[in-house]
Amino acid sequence: MKRYRTIIVDDEQISIKSISKIISHSQLPIDIVETFLSSKDALQFIQENSVDLLITDINMPEYSGIDLLKRIYEIDTSVSVIIITGFGSLDYAREAMEYGVKHFLQKPFTSSELIDSISKSIQRVDEKRASVLLWRKELVKSKIWGETLNETFPQPFTMMTYQENQFPSFHTLFDQYFRDNGVEYVYGILQGTVMYLIFKEESAKLEIPNSLSQKRGIVVVQQEIILEQAKETFYRAFPFYEKYFYFKNLKCFKKKDLEEEIQSLSISSIISEARGLVSENNYQTLERLILDLFSTAVKQLQAVSQLKKCSYELAKILIEDGKLDINVNDLSHTVEQLDYYLDIEEWLMKILRQSKAQKEADLIGKSISDSINLIVENNYQVSDLSLKWISKNKLFLNPEYMGKAYQKEMGKRFTNHLLEVRMEKAADLLKQGMRVYEVAEKVGYENNPDYFGQQFKKYHELSPSQFLKNLKK
Repeated sequence: MKRYRTIIVDDEQISIKSISKIISHSQLPIDIVETFLSSKDALQFIQENSVDLLITDINMPEYSGIDLLKRIYEIDTSVSVIIITGFGSLDYAREAMEYGVKHFLQKPFTSSELIDSISKSIQRVDEKRASVLLWRKELVKSKIWGETLNETFPQPFTMMTYQENQFPSFHTLFDQYFRDNGVEYVYGILQGTVMYLIFKEESAKLEIPNSLSQKRGIVVVQQEIILEQAKETFYRAFPFYEKYFYFKNLKCFKKKDLEEEIQSLSISSIISEARGLVSENNYQTLERLILDLFSTAVKQLQAVSQLKKCSYELAKILIEDGKLDINVNDLSHTVEQLDYYLDIEEWLMKILRQSKAQKEADLIGKSISDSINLIVENNYQVSDLSLKWISKNKLFLNPEYMGKAYQKEMGKRFTNHLLEVRMEKAADLLKQGMRVYEVAEKVGYENNPDYFGQQFKKYHELSPSQFLKNLKK
């Protein structure tokens, strides 16, 4: 149940205690958040805090009850007021009514009279709050549309937005969350965007409700917004709605997240590098290039359109290179239909594997050395890689025959070439900052890292640790 924040202002402590006691013994949904002997102190509190109901004596030092009303009205017209007076004054009543005061209690009053006035006042609070919220919403919408306003309101507010297509699954849960937490809000839909506006300090404590955690989509929450910033705030969220592409569950972006600069993908350089790797049949490095592309994209939340365009171009290169039976004209539609980054990554890696397999199959009938060199380039990380492995898994030729043919064509033994490829790859990986045991696993020595160290030293005339030290010099 919604509870109403109430303050009591009276220069007599006994009156404050009496009113507080009556309220505490009632069943009214009232929270007395503060009491004041000074109307000046009360005004300062209202300037800094949200208040629903004010119960005040009209005859106060510093500011009279009427003066306090005038100043409060400038801050928040939705505050409901009960005037208590020790003398009946028609002039005071008329002036107070100009500020929306409906309830007057003359001392002494009964408990039932106070409770009845409070009950009617909090009904009035709800009516006034709803009216004020709607008025403020219209001002915010007008500001977003770029209209010149003759009215304004000083209070900062929170703007929470998400795409309209999420409304059926989001709104009921948000509404329940707001009600459960006593948060007053108003919402509207414009330009395909659902916008919640919250004007009280409860918004600072807002969290995405647990009931929404398994939903998928983007919610943008921007706090401490003033009316003049409404248009900029509203449109600043737009580029982030597509970021759901990187998340399986609901993601909430805050104002500070929107201010971080997002790096653009260098699509042309990635495509150029990919073409070079394909021409060299270097599918191992190409695979790493693709994985790094997606890893960087999700880490930096790069523009989804750019990542999809880059994926499309990479797929096109692989399909053409492997002469795959995939209609290139359908690629664009396929990419657009995939709405999660891991799905596109998996789709692209599948095409890479198909292209790689097709290229290896095409090599059968070409020179033995060309076929073996390509297989080594793409499989050097396999610990069991040997002529027997190639015979069993790739070329299906006699291992002894392949060994003799390879040595005749290349002028060196297969094992020497395999060692050369692995050690050169190992040096490259160490330069990239990998640890020695990680490199051993990457180049086919995961079962024998000590032997990797021996082979590395034999080939480079430096142990892996010495090699790393030289890099730091």
